[in-house]
Amino acid sequence: MKVFTPVLVFKKLPSGKGRDKFSIQCLECFGKNLYIGTKEGVVEYLTVNNTSAEESLSVREVGKRQMGRSGAIGQLTTVPVLNHLLVLWDGSVMVLNMFSLELIPALKKIQNVSLFYVSESALQTDSVELIVASTKRKTVSVYKVYVDRWECVRQVALPQEPVVLAAHGTCLCVATCDRYFLHDYQSQTTLDLFPHNLGKQNIIANKCGKGEFILNGPGSLGMFVMKNGTSQHPPVQWPDGVVDAAVHFPYVLALQNQTVHIYSILDQQLKQTVPLQSAKSLVSTEESIFVVADKEIHRLSPVPLEDQIQELDLHKNVICTSGLIKFYREAFVEAKELFM
Repeated sequence: MKVFTPVLVFKKLPSGKGRDKFSIQCLECFGKNLYIGTKEGVVEYLTVNNTSAEESLSVREVGKRQMGRSGAIGQLTTVPVLNHLLVLWDGSVMVLNMFSLELIPALKKIQNVSLFYVSESALQTDSVELIVASTKRKTVSVYKVYVDRWECVRQVALPQEPVVLAAHGTCLCVATCDRYFLHDYQSQTTLDLFPHNLGKQNIIANKCGKGEFILNGPGSLGMFVMKNGTSQHPPVQWPDGVVDAAVHFPYVLALQNQTVHIYSILDQQLKQTVPLQSAKSLVSTEESIFVVADKEIHRLSPVPLEDQIQELDLHKNVICTSGLIKFYREAFVEAKELFM
């Protein structure tokens, strides 16, 4: 089956000035706005038209900002309600205006940060919660972020140093050096999930559905975990060496370095593989999934449901016809399998 259509959105052409050091480290997307963070500490702002038709896809560079002389951009996250772009660079979180890329001086940088996560509240329209993991500390800090200020409202002690972090409201999904657990900082409750092997697998903990996380579990299993610790879907057996995962219901996408494997959440079966070179991460939006490679960005757009159903009907007809041919040739066992 073909359930997603890949389209090249952006490609960095060689500059012709010796060795090209350009390398995409991270990507953020909001609507038609794309933000690229590079290995050289540059934030690039592009706009992309939202049509899925390849021939009419156009990308325009709006602006760029050099954060410093060296050092990669670690993370980018937009906060559209505040027009903020949060940037993790050189161990600090800084805030740029989403559209002008100007620094917002009122928001002083938060230092000694290894990773962060933005948790938007449906109740708050003038602020968001920023969850910050400090370098080499077994704590995370929760900040309330406003247009022109932020304040630390909570310090959360964790049993081990966080390596990966995601959140649904006040529930944190944390991966440490050897296990995954859930921690609700409102109720101060911690729930152990399962161990992982940091030496042999990539640690993945991503927010996916309403109150749901997708994790890279033991034995190369994609595990779905609700914020209360239960699971509403069986795990998906995906290949070794998965570097990132994203959910676009009813599909889960598992990224290896050269391939995106697309599975159905409903029957856990592999439905499509998309070959892509040097891919490193997935960025999920409501409309599509972006695949980030060293010098390219691809967009995987879902094939309309009507087209998928048509393809399934065609497949069914071919199988039935094959069954009739086997039956005519008196290969009854094979015919029976095909008819079934």
